[in-house]
Amino acid sequence: MPLVVTAAILGALCLAGCSPNAGTAFGSEFEQYLESRDDVADFTVRGHNDAPFRGSADSEISLVRGLDDARIAQVAAEIADQPLPRSISHHRITLYFDAVNASGADAAVSVAVPPGADDAARYREQIGSVRSLAADDPGLVQLRTTSNSLLAQTEYDPFVTAELLSGFLREAPADIDFVLVERDGREFVGFDTGDNLDELLRMRRVIAAVPEEITPRRWSASSRAPLERARLEIVLPPGTDPSVLDILYREAVAAGVELDATTAR
Repeated sequence: MPLVVTAAILGALCLAGCSPNAGTAFGSEFEQYLESRDDVADFTVRGHNDAPFRGSADSEISLVRGLDDARIAQVAAEIADQPLPRSISHHRITLYFDAVNASGADAAVSVAVPPGADDAARYREQIGSVRSLAADDPGLVQLRTTSNSLLAQTEYDPFVTAELLSGFLREAPADIDFVLVERDGREFVGFDTGDNLDELLRMRRVIAAVPEEITPRRWSASSRAPLERARLEIVLPPGTDPSVLDILYREAVAAGVELDATTAR
């Protein structure tokens, strides 16, 4: 990046700390920095004015396609190295890059980029692990990494993605508190890091017992706190025969899982 551009951006970022609307001022200047990079394809920056002269920001950055692990790692380190004014309490950054899933389809995966964490070697290891995860998952289309969570979207069985993410966290520990996988905005699997997924995986049996001609409005399998044990919630469409609920509860008992099944009104 030309020295004059870098100097201008650094100066603007410092000035952002003097604004009463510190969050939006910082966000605007960070956008200018991202616009100056030819390896950034798209971005969304949200500046928050938390109090007079105090703020925070959230950014999602998508890189151009075709970058190798080393280049993405270098970009992550450079973004992390951007100065954070004292008036900004935190800046949560998610950096997206391309990957290929086990079906050969494109997936958008990511790493979190904490300000000041500019170790390119560490990012390279994370990027390689995330791309390998995508290569093992037949349905993964997006993996959003935040400061404390993994949020995945899949076009396949969400239990498959959940199981892969659980293994991923065991092999590549990170500061992740919970995982949420969703398909089509109506099927969800969620768990806290370190949870045993055996009970969650047995819930497949209950879901499979729903007759083929019936599509649940929504189902959610979760072991996340404050739940004391994993629970499956299923909402069936209006007019579903009550006998279907009986079938599901019998399957839940046989599978040894907790079920809350209802019919939508």
